[in-house]
Parts: sequence; C-alpha cells; structure tokens
Amino acid sequence: MSVIKAAAALIPGLTKSQITTHVIPILQKAAKDEIPNVKIALTRMAPSLAKGNEGATIMAALKPFLTELTTDPDVDVKFFAL
Repeated sequence: MSVIKAAAALIPGLTKSQITTHVIPILQKAAKDEIPNVKIALTRMAPSLAKGNEGATIMAALKPFLTELTTDPDVDVKFFAL
C-alpha cells in the first residue's frame, strides 16, 4: 500500500514516459494483488491520480483493472471500486 502512496506522490515530478514505463505497471500489479487492502488502496487513490500529472493517461491504463475490481469477490473491494 505504501508503494501506491509513493507512486502517487512521485507522479507530479515525472514525465509521461516515466509514468507509463515505471508507475503504471506498479499500479496495475496492485490491482491484481491477492490482498484486498492493496486493491482498496488503489481504488481510493484513483481519484487523486486522475486529477494529477498525466491523469488521463493513468486512468486509461487503469480503467480495465478498476472495472474488473467491481466484480471482485471481496465486498469491500467492490464497494470502493464502484
């Protein structure tokens, strides 16, 4: 979860290329984590990621993963993904 927060904090100082190459894969991996709290942390950070530097790029890459979380077996993950 700290990695998600760190990525969100670093994004404003990164270029689009750096975000695409380094940050987005980390966020996508978090969306597939088996620990529900990691997925919840990602869904809770998504709105602030969308507002930040290259928000449209980040959200375009994460949208399929976030959509998939709406059908997660964990009810809390589903709740925050909606």
